[in-house]
Amino acid sequence: MDTIIPKISVVTVSYNAAETIEETILSVINQSYDKVEYIIIDGGSTDGTVDIIRKYATHLAYWVSEPDKGIYDAMNKGIDAATGDYINFMNSGDCFATQRVLSNIFELGMPMDVDVIFGDVINKYSWGMVKQVGRNFNGKESRLPFSHQSVFVKSDILKKYHFNLKYKSAADHDLIYRLYCDGFKFKHIDLCVAIYDVYGVSSTSMLSYREVCHINGMTGLPYYLGYAKGYIRAFILNILPSYVISAYQKLKYRWLNKIS
Repeated sequence: MDTIIPKISVVTVSYNAAETIEETILSVINQSYDKVEYIIIDGGSTDGTVDIIRKYATHLAYWVSEPDKGIYDAMNKGIDAATGDYINFMNSGDCFATQRVLSNIFELGMPMDVDVIFGDVINKYSWGMVKQVGRNFNGKESRLPFSHQSVFVKSDILKKYHFNLKYKSAADHDLIYRLYCDGFKFKHIDLCVAIYDVYGVSSTSMLSYREVCHINGMTGLPYYLGYAKGYIRAFILNILPSYVISAYQKLKYRWLNKIS
């Protein structure tokens, strides 16, 4: 089977992320893999984020700081600017798990017929970190069975599809759903790709669950039940004290491989 050693476009989207973006940048520019193109799309930050980006400008293939229509509009800008074979989104606050992640995945080549590559992720909680193994998408999940930080999609596919801006919180789910329905080939890599901060907007957003129900084609009673389940979960996560949530998370993930 024909293989390629691909050029990887890593896109970071940021907005007022001065406290977290440098860690993300360093995790990308310190990768041992030598075929990396790094792109940063900033939404017009005013908190010092742009100064940090400028500090590393010589390591960037392209960067811009300007207003946008939200995170998925910014990610679409990254898609349009990318020239690599695969695109990965490593947004501010998240980072690659090790300096050799990209080398471990790509330096021996990748079959040319693989369209979407996904790995495992380390979810970062306030109380510790837990490994989440990526699972194959089956089109019925209420949430993606892998994180977008651990995904690499062929750039020509993303340039054709883009993120649908009618979804404000679950456009990544929508994109993967469309690729799944259109028969693209997914491949799981048994490797922790990224460390993901679970306290992002989409992880607790009530809107996210409503959008996912719509994306999955739910109608009638299944739609309302799915929406109600998501609404209750998001409501609880937004009102409970952080120590109660932490206790729940520890209990839920006690059987997983906790990493200090």
